[in-house]
Amino acid sequence: MPPGTVRLGVDLGGTWLRAAAVSAEGQILSHDRRPTPDRSAEDVVAAIVDGVTAVQARIAALPADSRPTLSVDAPLVIAAPGPLDVPGGRILATPNLPHLRGFPLAAAVATALGRFVHLQNDATMGALGEATFGAGRTFDVVLFLTVSTGIGGGLVIDGRPFTGATGQACELGHLIVDGRRDAPRCGAGHAGCLEAHASGSAIGRAAAAAGMVGGAAAVAAAARAGDPVATAVLRDAARWLGLGIASATSAFDPDIIVLGGGVMGAWDVLCDGVLAGVEEAAMSDGWRRGGVVVGTLGDEAGVVGAAVWAAAGRR
Repeated sequence: MPPGTVRLGVDLGGTWLRAAAVSAEGQILSHDRRPTPDRSAEDVVAAIVDGVTAVQARIAALPADSRPTLSVDAPLVIAAPGPLDVPGGRILATPNLPHLRGFPLAAAVATALGRFVHLQNDATMGALGEATFGAGRTFDVVLFLTVSTGIGGGLVIDGRPFTGATGQACELGHLIVDGRRDAPRCGAGHAGCLEAHASGSAIGRAAAAAGMVGGAAAVAAAARAGDPVATAVLRDAARWLGLGIASATSAFDPDIIVLGGGVMGAWDVLCDGVLAGVEEAAMSDGWRRGGVVVGTLGDEAGVVGAAVWAAAGRR
């Protein structure tokens, strides 16, 4: 990305839709955030177009002597929850965006904007953002997990995301960590996967089963206040997350494990349990090179990573 040129990125989440223009140094120069429409695919397309248009308008309104060049030849990259049909530009299945299942999202946005659009996994883009400009920027092999409503993952090796043969690699939320036949199931219906034990949804379900009201944030607040039930719920979730991380380190041998997503707002009460779980099950000490850390880009990791992907001209 030459100096003075910015690229666009979009992060399509189950709750929020973000669009941004990002500089060569990873600085967000223009940003738009709006609720993700939950009724129809056409509403989502319109919201993406409106968000991108708003970002472009803010760049155009800057004084001429400080206005960056907005690239029009690079693809617009949309980070979206998987699993995806990347070549076809479609979301195959996601419980949080059921109205987009099978919809040709990339083609619809491309038609509306008159430019090439590329769809890529949101956790992969989060990993790329953190590996390029965030907590993993000084490491060669960066493993990223986003822990929110569900759990996603991404792996970046020497600056390039590893996406697998069909773009489905690193669906770390579906690592099987519990082999019991009656193990909890995730939103996709899989029994015993990491997401079913350690996601924000899993924490909320476990808390409700124990008589508590509220989601992961409320459980964390109660744990900080010394509530024994909340403390036990988070202790279990933290251990499962640590076991999942340990399994992933055995497969990928990363230099650093970076964590993102809304549940990381409770890292202060999860940290000890997560690290204990990693210690319990990790096959080697390689993960200690960079440790297990919370990302520095927060909610912007995905949109920054999407812009990095666009800057590389990857399709």
